[in-house]
Amino acid sequence: CGAPVARLARQYTLYKTPQRMEIERVLTNSFHYTCGGRILGCFFSYADMVRIHTNDSELEGLNVIVEQVEGVEIGIVVRETAPNHCRVSVRTGGAYDAAAICAYLGGGGHAHAAGCELEGKPADVLTRVEAVCAQQITVV
Repeated sequence: CGAPVARLARQYTLYKTPQRMEIERVLTNSFHYTCGGRILGCFFSYADMVRIHTNDSELEGLNVIVEQVEGVEIGIVVRETAPNHCRVSVRTGGAYDAAAICAYLGGGGHAHAAGCELEGKPADVLTRVEAVCAQQITVV
């Protein structure tokens, strides 16, 4: 019918704004591996959000960054949505239960995708969540 299918497909599946690329750069620069690379965590601070001129809704869907790294069994993304208030997303594959990890921290979700909200600075929150994930790995 004349729709520019190729252009539309690229626009909605491939292209990212410069702002989104900066968000992803900040996250990848904060990568922190534990348990021999089986756990990968990263964080995005409120200060980063202000500096990049973005908001929490533009940070949705960032979980895929930790899920794409080969060998990672538990991925953690911490987003500071206000000073000292963080949203945590946990993604798992295989034998690990993201819902159980987040339930321990007061959250919930599904077996392979769950979340919680915690108070504290992003790096400190990431350390807390990594510790719970490491316990899960030693149990299984």
